[in-house]
Amino acid sequence: MDRNRLNCYYHSEKNAIAKCEKCGKSICLECNMIFREKYGTNKDHYVTHHDYCIVCYYDKKIKKYSTSRIMKELIFFILVLISIITILLSSLNFQQIFSILIYPIIIVSLIILFYIYMLLIRGPKKIAKFKTKKYEFLNSLNLPLPVTYCYRCGEKLDTDTKICTYCGNVIMVESEIR
Repeated sequence: MDRNRLNCYYHSEKNAIAKCEKCGKSICLECNMIFREKYGTNKDHYVTHHDYCIVCYYDKKIKKYSTSRIMKELIFFILVLISIITILLSSLNFQQIFSILIYPIIIVSLIILFYIYMLLIRGPKKIAKFKTKKYEFLNSLNLPLPVTYCYRCGEKLDTDTKICTYCGNVIMVESEIR
């Protein structure tokens, strides 16, 4: 074996081909997950590629479908709808408002319904799918999974839990404490 080569963090017998951009672990071809992010509109857009290890890749996917992100976008569209209605109510009579507002209200309402669907149905399903894939990978390595305990009530928690489900205490990871 070449001493100048790094080995994969997860597969010590394989040579590393990249480093995870999020956690910095050396990863082999099997562990390298390329996360593509698209920016811009259909006409003027560009795509960035990021090398992540499998764990960070699924963490990124879980964050993409998180409730807080979807709620921010939902609140934005609700505020847009309220703004449109408020501006037009202040300057027009009812018949003019109805004829002008019907299409924007329908469009923004459909967008809001889409985000509610994402929030209540699709998001949780995707998050569960990505968490399952992440833990299947970690279990396939036969490594002991880190266990988190709440320091207030002592209950055992999932590794990615931020708030204790038993007492409501905010859980801090060692890196956040330092």
